[in-house]
Amino acid sequence: MPRYDVLNEAIIPAEPAAVYQAILAELRGDTHWWMPDWEAHLLPDSRPIEERGAVIDITVHHLGNPHFKARVMEVRENQQIDLTFPEGDFIGYGEWILQPVPGGTRLKVHFVGTPHRRLSVASLFLDLGRHEYRMMQDGLENLASYLGPRPVNDDEASS
Repeated sequence: MPRYDVLNEAIIPAEPAAVYQAILAELRGDTHWWMPDWEAHLLPDSRPIEERGAVIDITVHHLGNPHFKARVMEVRENQQIDLTFPEGDFIGYGEWILQPVPGGTRLKVHFVGTPHRRLSVASLFLDLGRHEYRMMQDGLENLASYLGPRPVNDDEASS
């Protein structure tokens, strides 16, 4: 069975604190900027998202809607979020690394996983690593748009 090791990187036009909060909001299920590709929500009986042990339910809206659980392993505010994927269609780990740079935040998303259940069959015919890379790049572009400059409303400009 193949093991995927995928690294995505983007400059997000916002400070690390804003990027960090947007990621936590998405993982909690409070926002949906990653849609239509990916959706997450914090399980109701879970610890808060900022704490080790928080459990997130993730569904990918491609390839038969793979589903897996993520557990928060470590959180360093405004710097890093480490997850493990202990059960579901992918088993592995991931990390989100935030670095301040001129013009915003360099965000690196590293995913390492092995397909299980129905995805183990799909991995025989599809390059799931390439699919993961594209989906993550789309999500990073969505995040940049979500946090990026917003057009000024004419009413706001005149007040």
